Amino acid sequence: MSRPRVLCIDDEPLVLRGLALALRREFDVLTADGGAGGLAILGEHSDIAAIVCDMRMPRMDGAAVLARAREIQPNTSRILLTGQADIEAAIRAINDGQIFRFLTKPCSPDRLAEALRAAAHQHQLVTAEKEVLERTLRGAVEALVEILALVSPGTFGRAKRIAAHATRIATTLGVPDRWRLELAASLQDLGCVALPHETLEHVLPPDQVVHAHDVTEQLLAHIPRLDDVRAIQRAATRPVGQVALGLGSIELAGAILFAANRWDELDQQGLAPEASLAALRAKACHPALVLDAIASRIGRTRRVAVTLASLRKGMVLADDVMLVTGALFVPRGYEIGASFLAKLRNVPDGAIRQPVFVAIHDDDAEVSAAG
Repeated sequence: MSRPRVLCIDDEPLVLRGLALALRREFDVLTADGGAGGLAILGEHSDIAAIVCDMRMPRMDGAAVLARAREIQPNTSRILLTGQADIEAAIRAINDGQIFRFLTKPCSPDRLAEALRAAAHQHQLVTAEKEVLERTLRGAVEALVEILALVSPGTFGRAKRIAAHATRIATTLGVPDRWRLELAASLQDLGCVALPHETLEHVLPPDQVVHAHDVTEQLLAHIPRLDDVRAIQRAATRPVGQVALGLGSIELAGAILFAANRWDELDQQGLAPEASLAALRAKACHPALVLDAIASRIGRTRRVAVTLASLRKGMVLADDVMLVTGALFVPRGYEIGASFLAKLRNVPDGAIRQPVFVAIHDDDAEVSAAG
C-alpha cells in the first residue's frame, strides 16, 4: 500500500528539512518554502492527503494559504502549525480554511505524525464517500434526464446539451468537482415537468421560467447532499460580470452555467461560434476567464455524417434528428444512451431522415463514421 502524500509549508528551510526527516518513513513528503509555492504544488498533485502549514509567514500567512488550498483541493485535510497562541488566527483558519487540526509549536514528531495519520484517514473517508456519491448521483441523474429527454426532446435534450457545454468549459479551466456543475446543468429544467406539455417545446414567458426554477428547487431539496448543486443553479440565474472568482467556488460554477445557457440560446438561433462569443463579450456580464475558456474551444468540433446503424452510446448529435414527417425525433446536442438505442430499434425502417450528424471534439475519442 502506498504511503499517504503530505505537503509541508513553512518559510524556514531548516524547519522543512526537519519535518521531512521526521515524517518520511511513514509519509511521502512534499515541501514548499512559502504559501505561493505550496499552492502551486497543490495544483500539480491531486493526491495530497494532508497539508501542514505554518501560520507566521511573509506575504501570505497560514490561514490565507489554507483557505486558498480549500478551493484548490477541498477534500485535502488541513493542519495549521504555529508558535503563536493566537486565538484570532485559529478562528480565522477554522472559519476560512476549515482546518482539520490546530497544533502549536513546539510540536513533537510523534504528535505531528499522529495528527497526520488522522488527517490522511479523514481524507480517505471523504474521498471514498465522494466517489460513491458521485457515481450514484450521476448514474441516477443520467437515467432520469435520458428518460425525460425521450418524453420531451426539446426541453430535456437542451439540458443534456447545456451540461456538455458547461462541463467542457469547466474542464478547460481545471475546475475541481465538476460533477456538481454537470448535475446542476442536467437538472436545471427539472421543474418543467410541472408545466403543460404543449408549452414545453416553446420559449417560456418569464413567469413560467420563475415557476419552473421554484419547482426545481423544491424537488431537489428532497435529495440529500445536493445543497451545492442547488446553490450553483441559483448562482446561474444572475450575471456576475468581470470579477475574480475562486477556482472551486459556487459562484464560478454558476457563472459557467449562466454562460453555457446563453451560449446555447445563441447557438440555437443559428449564430456562428465567433458571433456568439462576440455577443457574450458585449453583454459584459460574464467573467473573462469563462469567455476565454469558451474561445479556446472554438474550432475544435467537427460534424461527421453517420448512419443510424452506426450510432453508438456516448455519441453527441450535431443536428436535430427528424422524422420524415418533419417532426422532431431527438434534438441536437443529445448524447446517445442505451434507452435511445432501444427506442431506435422500435422505429420502422425509413421513418427517420438520414444521414444524421454527430459532433466530434478534438479531445474526445475517435468515433467511427463507417457506413
